[in-house]
Amino acid sequence: MDKSTRRKLIESYLIEGGEHGFDTVSLGSLAKTVGITKSTIFSHFSNSEDLHNAAIEFCTSSINAGSFSVNFKARNLQDLFTGLINSVTDTFTAFPMNAYLSFLEQKKLTDNGAAALDGSLNSMLRARILVALDYAVQRSWLSINDTDSFADILTPYFRRGLTITDESYWDSLMDLLKDLR
Repeated sequence: MDKSTRRKLIESYLIEGGEHGFDTVSLGSLAKTVGITKSTIFSHFSNSEDLHNAAIEFCTSSINAGSFSVNFKARNLQDLFTGLINSVTDTFTAFPMNAYLSFLEQKKLTDNGAAALDGSLNSMLRARILVALDYAVQRSWLSINDTDSFADILTPYFRRGLTITDESYWDSLMDLLKDLR
C-alpha cells in the first residue's frame, strides 16, 4: 500500500472538511483532489468511516507531537505568557493542527473519537499552562496556592483563543493575567 497516497487522502479529507464541513466531504472529491480514481481509495480505506478513523489517528499523532513550549528565560509573568501565547498560536495556525481544530469543533459533539481528542487537547493545554505557572512560582511571580485555580481559569481562555485570530483577544488575556496577580 502506497503510504504517500494514504497520507494525501487523509490530509485532503482534513483540508476539505475544514473548509467545507466534514459531513460534506465525498470520496469522489477526495479522489479528484489527490489525482486517483474513486475505486483506488478503497485500496487504502475500506469505507468512508475507515478514512474518518484514520484522520482521527492522524490528528492524535499530530497533537502528541505538538511542540508549543514555555520560555524558561522569561523576565516576568507577561513575557512568560506572551511567549506561551506565541508558541501556542504558531503551533495551531499551521497544518495539520489548524485542520485538527476545525475537525474537533465540527465533530466533538457527535463523534466519540473527536470528543476524546478534544479532552486530550484541553489536558495538554492545561499541563503547559501549569508548567508556566510553576515557573512563575519559582520566580516568585505567583503563589503556589494560586496555580490550580489560575490553570482552571486560563485553560478555557487559551482553548478559545486557538480559534480566534484577533490579537485583541490575547491582549485581554494579558489583562486577565494582571488581574490574577
